[in-house]
Amino acid sequence: RTSDADFIVYCDSSSKFVIPFETLMATLRNSPACMLALQLPNSLPERHWNKTSCIRAICGGHTPHRDTVLESAQICATASMYRKTPRSQAFLDKWSRFCSQDHIVVDVESKKLEHPTFIEHRHDQAISSLLYKTEFKDCTLVKPIYDFIHHHAFG
Repeated sequence: RTSDADFIVYCDSSSKFVIPFETLMATLRNSPACMLALQLPNSLPERHWNKTSCIRAICGGHTPHRDTVLESAQICATASMYRKTPRSQAFLDKWSRFCSQDHIVVDVESKKLEHPTFIEHRHDQAISSLLYKTEFKDCTLVKPIYDFIHHHAFG
């Protein structure tokens, strides 16, 4: 269990934060945001990494906002930090619920049903990225991944 002053940090085993945790915690503590998310380069838009059923479940039907989200760079799931608040708890609960629904997280659909630029579904990362940008945009601080993380695949 966590107390109201606690932080939850996730980092893949192949990655490490390149700045001290105290600095990360101060970043969130001094911000109206309660979640720190790290963005991948602009060459990786959501539309390429989200299957249609995931997009529909989280973003709903076609809207100008949805199109803007789908053309934006994906937020990675490699590492993240959460200051315990009702909003961050709601995000983690919703992320967990979506990740437990096979039709949203598992690769089962035909590529014929996907957008022409679709490459592959990024599973839990696809879900969290869309949630950050839609329902939880007001409480998410998004920063460039390379400022915070060293990952073996990033060099």
